[in-house]
Order: sequence, then C-alpha cells, then structure tokens
Amino acid sequence: MREREWLLDRLERRAGHQARGLAAVLEGLGREGRLVLLLDGLDEVAREDRGDAESLLRDLSARWPASALVVTSRPIGYQRPASEFRELELQPFEGERRREFLARWLGRSKGELARERAESAAAALERDASLRDLAGNPLYLTLMALLIEKGTSPDRHRTGLYDQVFQLLLDGGHRPAGEPMEAQEAVRRTLRFLAREMTRQNRDAEPVAALEGRLYQPECDALREPLERVQRWHRSLRPFLDEVAERTGILGPHDGPHADWRYWHRTFREALAADALEEKLGAEGGEAALLEDARRIAQEDLSRWAEPYALLAGRVKDPDALVRRLVKENRELGLRALASAQGLSDETLFEVLELSEKWDERSQVYERLPELIDDPSHALAMVDQLRRRTRNGNDLYFLERAAAAAAEKWPDARRAAEQLLGRFYDHLPKPAGDLFRWIETPLDGKVELWREIPAGEGWIGSPEGVGHDDERPPTSLSCRGGGDAAAAVVYRSGCNLGQTMTASGFRCCRTPAGRGSEDGRSCRPLPRPAVRGRLKCAKLAARPAPAGRGAPTLGRKGRTRCRAVDLAGRGELIR
Repeated sequence: MREREWLLDRLERRAGHQARGLAAVLEGLGREGRLVLLLDGLDEVAREDRGDAESLLRDLSARWPASALVVTSRPIGYQRPASEFRELELQPFEGERRREFLARWLGRSKGELARERAESAAAALERDASLRDLAGNPLYLTLMALLIEKGTSPDRHRTGLYDQVFQLLLDGGHRPAGEPMEAQEAVRRTLRFLAREMTRQNRDAEPVAALEGRLYQPECDALREPLERVQRWHRSLRPFLDEVAERTGILGPHDGPHADWRYWHRTFREALAADALEEKLGAEGGEAALLEDARRIAQEDLSRWAEPYALLAGRVKDPDALVRRLVKENRELGLRALASAQGLSDETLFEVLELSEKWDERSQVYERLPELIDDPSHALAMVDQLRRRTRNGNDLYFLERAAAAAAEKWPDARRAAEQLLGRFYDHLPKPAGDLFRWIETPLDGKVELWREIPAGEGWIGSPEGVGHDDERPPTSLSCRGGGDAAAAVVYRSGCNLGQTMTASGFRCCRTPAGRGSEDGRSCRPLPRPAVRGRLKCAKLAARPAPAGRGAPTLGRKGRTRCRAVDLAGRGELIR
C-alpha cells in the first residue's frame, strides 16, 4: 500500500530476475478467469491507508471480473470493503483435518506422517474445552504443534500459550541446532517496547533502520544497557536485530530479504504489546497511567488495542477488577476486551453488563447486547461467551434473541449470526434416551408420558363455550395406527377445522364426508413442521364430541400440555 506500485509489478520485482515477464502472464490469467487472488489481513491496513485499500479491491474486481478475489480479515477491526463482496466465515479447524495437520507437523523431521502421535495429541486437545476451542484456529494449532513436538503440554490460556512459544523461540528449541539468545529478559523487554510503539503508531511493518533508530531514543537508555553488555551488540544494535530475526523469527523481514520488518504474525505483536501494558501497570503509578491511556483511545484505534487489552486481562492477578475499570474509563474498549478475554467471573459479566440475579431483568440486558456493544462481531462474540456459561433456559432464550437481533441490526453479520444460532446449544449434553418417556404425576406417580394412538378418528380441541381459547377451534384427527406413528402435531396456525393431520406426511388434509384424504390435491404441508421420524403422542383423554359430531374428542388431560419431540430432544407444544 505504501509503495504505490501496481500489485503485479511489485510481485515480479520482489521475485527477482528469474520472474521476468511474470506480471504479463498473471495479467492474462486474470482476464481469462484463471487467477485466484488471495489478500490477507484487511484488518491490518493502517487507518490512513484504508481508502486506498478499498480502492485497490474495487479496481482488482473490475479489472478481473471473471477471477476470484478473496480478502481475509479477523473479526476485530473488520469493515466490509464493498457491497458486492460476498461474506463468508472460516469454519474451525476440526476433526480429521486437525489430526492430519498434526500428523504432518509431528512427522516432518522424518518426512512421514506421525499418525499415532497425532491421534494422541488430538485426543488430549479434545479433552480440554479451552484447548479444543483454541485448536480450532490454525495459528493456535500451529503454536500448540510447536510445543507438542518438543514434549511440552500447551497452556490452556492464550497468554500462557504465547509465553511458552516465545520461550521456545528464544531458546532456539524450534530449530534442529538452534542456539538460545543471550540476555533473554532484555531481549524480551526490547521486543515488548517495539510491539507497543508499533501498535501505538499503527505500524505493522517498518524498515529495520527505523526499528534500530527507535532503540536509540533517550527513553530507551535503560533498555539498551543490558543489550550492549553483549560484546557483539556493543557498537550497534543492528547485529542484535539480525540475530533476533535469524534465531527466533519473532521479528524479521518475513516478506523477503529487502522487505520491511514485522512480527511473524500480528498476534505476536499484540501479545508482546500486552506484556508491555502489564509492565506499565506494575510500575509506580502505572494503573492510573494505563487507565488514562485507555481513556484516550479513540474509536478508530479500538481495532488495534482491543486484543492487547484483552490479553492483558488474562495476564493480571485480578482480571475482573481490570475489566471493570476499563469499562468505566472507555466502555467500548472494555466491552471489546470483555468479548475476547478468558477467565472472567460471572460476577464481572453481571456487573459490567448491568445484569441482575433475576432472569427477567437479565433478559432485558441480553436483548440490549447489540446496542451495548455497537459492533456486530463483538456483540456476537459476547453472546457466544455468555451462552456457553449457562444452561438456564430463560437466559439461553433471550441470548438467542440477542443473536437474532444482531442479524437484524447488521445485515452484513447475518451469516455469522446464523452460524452462531446453528451451534447455540452444542455446549449442552445430550439428554438421556428416556428423558421424555416418564413423568411424575401427583396422583399416579411415575407414568409413561407417551402413548401410541390407535387407528381411528377423533378431534383435538374444544368447541365454542368450552375449555380455553388456545383449544379452539377443534381440529379433526385421523391416525392409521399399527405402530406407524403416531400422532398428529397440530398448531393453531396449522390444521384448521375440517382438516386432518396425517400420520405419514405431516400434512393437513381436507376431510370430506369425515374421511381423511392423503392425495396430493387435498393436502398441504404444515406451515412449520417441527418433527422428523417416529412420534408418539402424550396421553390424551376422551371428551364428548362437539355438538353434532359423532366421534370422540381427544383433548389434553387436565391442563397438561403435550409435547412432540424430535430425535434430538427438541420439542414443540401441541396447541
């Protein structure tokens, strides 16, 4: 972006003389629709370059309309580049793909697939919910694989995982003949300082000379002193930086020998910036200074500071107190940090989100989450975190509504909201197989809840003047019996008076001459069929038929509602 050079020309130049003519070849492929262009890190574009980045994407789309243009971004800091782009969400790295990756990684030194070791490692990750979630991210899985390869169990928290990885890299454990860095504490403090300053100035990459210049600022005198005690770094810190790049890879020219220097991954910079924030917090007067910094972070800077502050919450002894104070000083920053922080107590969530111990009061706050966190990705992340913490049906209901409200408020986030809703109850254990088989009653004790209705015809509901409003109008029912299934699932908005619910197709059919009909002309689907598979219906008691009808009415026994349950254990009330 900063070089103002046509993309393909820059690619050809950086590839060297052996790639001469590459730009023309790629140009032709692009026009023919045979080019797939992958652009990573839209969220990492500096604020002042955002307009140029979006202009480049529009130009590429217009230049090669038949070729695929894929732009990737993390949720934090994401803004849709243009309305013609189609949004997709990367799925977690799971199952067989995760095991395949581990087998290749753990066997790479021997050039073979280490399937047995990978199976053991994958099982260990699967047993811990935190590790399982982290391993769904290919970056975190790669970091875990680095540690597992050396016989180290990955930490279940992101902050601990980064500490383990940085130590491994500083020790040279990631390389066959790696040597440890000298003065490691001073090296790490220097990396923290550079990460903090690059984050503050929104620099993802810098020329190595600029990085060296930063270290000769007067404020870095104490930082430089232990580094300069190493003989080969005494006259200049450029050899120090070269060794960091060569030995650790934490910071270096990762885009080519002549490219600007950057951290191996943006998350490395964010993790080290969080270390720097922790260091500042521990200094005299540090808490007041840190909160003052948080207060000054403007709206457009939230995307680059939210993750360091979230990681900071995982590093301090009392993360709950820190998050409460952050929310007080900069509510939006605090809520963004809250959405991705780990290990916070329910009390903090209740306090920060102004929650109450009463579920009906909590419900009002849940439904305001899209308003409280005025950002789609972070609002959905908060809903996701809250729903994982509870099995309370009332809470889950209103959290589900909050996710749906986010989809309505932000149409661009509809797909992400639908994916969240699709896994909304995956943290709940599957119910026992006989959960809906028995029910405790006051008079009869434990009785079977479901009964097959024998073949025949009847009515569900009550005539005018009898029963309750939700029992009218009465609806005819026809069951074939014979163990075929069963009973009708009837909604007030479904089958109307004079229609029959068939057992086989869950269709409402006209019933001329009191007989059910299953031909295609007289049946229509239910508006919302809720059930698949075999059904049994709850005990139904016979009532007198409505006036003028000869068949008995099948009604609810007392005021007990009947439920029709599918194979996954979900149910719908029979109305």
